[in-house]
Amino acid sequence: MTSIPFIEAAGGDNAKIAVLGLGGDQWNSYFKRVYKDRWESLGVKEVISIIPNKKMKIEKEKMERINECSGLLICGGDTRAYQKVYVNSSVAKFIREFYLRGKVFAGVSAGALISTNPCTIWGSKVSKQSNEFVVRSHFNNEELLIDKGIGVLRNCIVEPHFSEYGGFPRLIEALEQTNEKQGLGIDEPICLEIINEKDIKVHGRGRVYFISRYKTLEFKVKVYEPGDSFSLE
Repeated sequence: MTSIPFIEAAGGDNAKIAVLGLGGDQWNSYFKRVYKDRWESLGVKEVISIIPNKKMKIEKEKMERINECSGLLICGGDTRAYQKVYVNSSVAKFIREFYLRGKVFAGVSAGALISTNPCTIWGSKVSKQSNEFVVRSHFNNEELLIDKGIGVLRNCIVEPHFSEYGGFPRLIEALEQTNEKQGLGIDEPICLEIINEKDIKVHGRGRVYFISRYKTLEFKVKVYEPGDSFSLE
């Protein structure tokens, strides 16, 4: 399971992990089925749910509960909503400080996207109007939207669901627009263990695509598989 490296880094049998989501009618059953039951069966000491209130704010008491944990994970959903709750608020600074104290951070899907700074949060149009091309049509053919992220991982943009959603054009355009030099395209069943924001170990199944940008529309791609290790530049 791709959760195992995260659980082990968070303390294994002594791990106390906060799962940050958005809530909603199905949240409790989803949280219990996907995270709490599975992780406790793997020996995790405690798994707690953190969601915003009706005003889409994370109260001080909930942040104090996160502070007691050895690891936190931001899960997936509407990236725009996650960016509003967890980036455009004091929560982003809190998460960075949590990470800088040596605790473990993880992101899945939207949670992975907003972990970097800058980050892509929406959109499927990836070229100029004169040469329009659209990918990831479930984004309603809107313009690619790039904004600030949490910044746990810096100087690199990530694109989850890379092969499944045809993410290559989207990641390339994000690098072009931001002038960032590095990007990671991550297949859905892949887990990347990143140490000190640089050294990476690949877990799971599928591949990760390390894309380096040298100048306008000139890139180098290296492909890695589970068991491989590499470093960001």
